[in-house]
Amino acid sequence: MPRLLILAAVTVALQIPPLGQTDPPVLELLKIHQYDLATEGKTLLEKEARAASFFLIGGLHGDKETPALVDALWSSVGYRYLAAEMSPWAASRLKVSHVRGSDIEELQPHLLIRDLAQANPKNGALQSMVELTKEGYKRTLAPKLLALAATIGEIKDSTPGGISLRHQVVRTLEVEAERANRKGTDRLAASVRRETVMKEFFLAHHRAAGDKPKVMTVFGQNHLHRGIDRRGVSTLGNFIAELAAAEGARSFHVVLFAAGGKINFLGLQDIDQRKDDPTFRVLASAARYPATVFDLRPIRRVLHQVAAEKLSGSDMGLLYWADSYDAIVCYREVTPVGQ
Repeated sequence: MPRLLILAAVTVALQIPPLGQTDPPVLELLKIHQYDLATEGKTLLEKEARAASFFLIGGLHGDKETPALVDALWSSVGYRYLAAEMSPWAASRLKVSHVRGSDIEELQPHLLIRDLAQANPKNGALQSMVELTKEGYKRTLAPKLLALAATIGEIKDSTPGGISLRHQVVRTLEVEAERANRKGTDRLAASVRRETVMKEFFLAHHRAAGDKPKVMTVFGQNHLHRGIDRRGVSTLGNFIAELAAAEGARSFHVVLFAAGGKINFLGLQDIDQRKDDPTFRVLASAARYPATVFDLRPIRRVLHQVAAEKLSGSDMGLLYWADSYDAIVCYREVTPVGQ
């Protein structure tokens, strides 16, 4: 029998497991539904990006591969703007018209405070905030800065990146104060608050863009899941998926991970996410290409036909990612930016 017919027959058999089968041959599915990002994988992602109104990439930080994938897709899929994991203020400084910042300002909140204070030199609260941060920003200052921000009163404001600068300062300090005040390892409240800011800013940009614009969204892996992620957070990705459904549109979610290499994020460092998640080990062992695209949708369908108590630990991990994302890209080795 020709090879293509064999693969087709196997695919059908795998998607409809025999009655009583308790362990779908997931590894065979992974072999069939994987593609080389340099060729067929890119074609698959371009096709889905053209069909969707919201295309989401859960990427890495400090690598060349994430921006390279964005650049490779952007020119051919006709999206109006890109929602990025940075503050609107930071996005406005890029001087790139299609980027919309949709996050708090994590790196340099003191610079936003200084910009706001320069426009309001007689405002005592803002001048006190500048004085507190004259040596730079420290998270331990966030509760005091937030208390001062509540006393600012009427001021001259601006909208860098399309969002009120005052609002960006306050939202950032709310998240940072939550982080500063958290006890032990409880990060849930701060994560929920930050994700809420992302949704608020994303929706503001979406409404300002007019009638149902096509949007590409690029954030880190944690933020573009469907559903509730392992932190216990309903993510920006979940919000976008529901927004798409409400608008009669489609969202397509892709996540990237590194099975080796280096990134340049707060310094040069090794990265191998197979150590972080057993599912990444399974995917990396099955990947045939330097950059392998796995279509998770057939795997999702198969695993959901099996009772949860009959799934192996490996299958449960794979189902989590298949429910969260439509496709996953395994890079055998990533390279750091600036190198």
